[in-house]
Amino acid sequence: MYKRPGDRYVIKVFNQDPGYLEYLDYVLANQSNPHVPKIKGRYMKINDDTYAVRMEELTDMDNDYGSEDRRILQMIEGADFRHAAQNAYLQEHLPQLAQLMRDLDKMGLENDIYYGNVMKRGDTLVITDPVR
Repeated sequence: MYKRPGDRYVIKVFNQDPGYLEYLDYVLANQSNPHVPKIKGRYMKINDDTYAVRMEELTDMDNDYGSEDRRILQMIEGADFRHAAQNAYLQEHLPQLAQLMRDLDKMGLENDIYYGNVMKRGDTLVITDPVR
């Protein structure tokens, strides 16, 4: 990620990944969900296999998170959210995160959520790169 001093956005440069591009399309269509990163504009193709996107600056968790965050991450790491029992807690306490996880399952994207692919906006967990 690259950031120019004074900007509120970072530039994320990534190699072509159909799953991640599909997730970015989902993110752009669901900017009201607090658990997806806020994107400025659209992603753009730099060359045949490299893209860039302007994304809000978030706080890296660096494995330093509280017990509630740890509990939530354990629930969503590799979970199958097509089964109601897997997301009962999330549905009750974090319904928009539960919806995001169900939507990812419906999209058929392989879950790659761990602390390195989750950042924070204040106290809110933001799923930045949930797919493999």
